[in-house]
Parts: sequence; structure tokens; C-alpha cells
Amino acid sequence: MNRYGRAVCTIHYPGVFQVTGYTEEEYAGQPLLWCSMIYAEDKDIVMGQIAQLLRGETPPPIRHRITRKNGSI
Repeated sequence: MNRYGRAVCTIHYPGVFQVTGYTEEEYAGQPLLWCSMIYAEDKDIVMGQIAQLLRGETPPPIRHRITRKNGSI
């Protein structure tokens, strides 16, 4: 996200639609959908990594949980 709260760039790799349960159209219509899927307990680490990226840093890879469209984690 940039400082205005808008997504800078979101890339959806093949398979993401099957994993999350959301459609390509849902992603296109909701630019911040990915953010709403981040599991609450993992949100701080993900947002910290985004802040690092926006500062031009290269953060280490992380793993975080998502909440799928059907509510499963």
C-alpha cells in the first residue's frame, strides 16, 4: 500500500483463485481484498514487511495465514 492507502501493485499467480476461493473478478473489483484475507494475528508482520518494501528495503520471505472466502484458515 502506498501512503494514501491504495494498493501499489498486486500480482495474482496461477492457483491463487483456487486457494483463496475468490474469483479474478472479485480481486479486480476489490483492490485491497488481499489485505482483508490476512489472518488477524499475522497482520502486523505482513504490514511490517510492506513498510520495508515501501522504504526500498528487501525483507526476508515470510509465511502468514489467510482467511479464505469460505471462512477457513
